[in-house]
Amino acid sequence: MDETTREYFARIHRAALVLCGNPWDADDLAQETFVRVYRAADRYQRSYAFSTYIYRIATNLAISELRKRKRRKLVSITGFFQSNDGGEFQELNPPDERPLQDCELVDAERRNAVQRAISTLPEKYRAPLILRDVDGRSYDEIARILETSEGTVKSRISRARGFLREKMRAYL
Repeated sequence: MDETTREYFARIHRAALVLCGNPWDADDLAQETFVRVYRAADRYQRSYAFSTYIYRIATNLAISELRKRKRRKLVSITGFFQSNDGGEFQELNPPDERPLQDCELVDAERRNAVQRAISTLPEKYRAPLILRDVDGRSYDEIARILETSEGTVKSRISRARGFLREKMRAYL
């Protein structure tokens, strides 16, 4: 891989990880993005910024993946495990109520909580938030990537931050 490919791959993978919520889907999405860029290389219009082009492809793939997930019916196995005495059902992974002593663990938990909260946002709020706050993109660039107006981008980012503030109250 050349330096440019490595740089874009890391950026696309990071955005995909936040959009999809798990590293396996992020790996697949990043790889598929580069496959599609390669296959459509002859159709790329050099008048557009490459970063906008590649982020648009990655965003479209992520949206498609999220739509597929919505159509799948997920069944939780939590709660299907009975206690040994035949009594009530027990949770498979009950929450740990003990306070964390190590600052690194607290920071890691906070990062995980933020990532989980972001993953619960509707896609129309999640994508612009990630492009702005994780990747540092400008509002204008985000508007081009998402093919919407700059005002809509600002509004969606503001609403996403409001939703996150509400979801993260316990951590603040």
